Amino acid sequence: MINTIFLVMDNIVPDNDVNVIVFETIYFFGCGGEISYTKGFCIDRDGNIGSFSSFGLGADLGCGVSVGWGISTSNAPTIYDFKGYGLNIGGSFGIPIAGPISVGPGYEWAIAIDNGYTTNTYSLNIGIGKIPFEMHASLSNSWVYDVYSFGGD
Repeated sequence: MINTIFLVMDNIVPDNDVNVIVFETIYFFGCGGEISYTKGFCIDRDGNIGSFSSFGLGADLGCGVSVGWGISTSNAPTIYDFKGYGLNIGGSFGIPIAGPISVGPGYEWAIAIDNGYTTNTYSLNIGIGKIPFEMHASLSNSWVYDVYSFGGD
């Protein structure tokens, strides 16, 4: 199963540099400043599966609260390397669907401060009170726990 997931991802990401994939839910509040919390699970090519959490603080150009569901890809060798402090830059835009409620895509790029591995996050967000566009920059701390190994390649 894990090999199949990475086989599909190798066909989507042309540089074949994906070693860790995270499936996540993102909670975000921003209005000049931003607070974010992410919770999900991550897998790597070695067959490790673990829980993942991240907390971030930073600056935001926009105002609102949102929840999103995303997939992150990283060049970190394993999920054990996918933790610690990181710098994040991203943004999203929404299409109004009902009053102050909007739905739209988001993207975030992050780099780990201690090891330099990078992560790309693609998300679908539902927001309330958001202007149709937001950009953010933040410092985050991520951790991986409850790791199980099933063997991989």
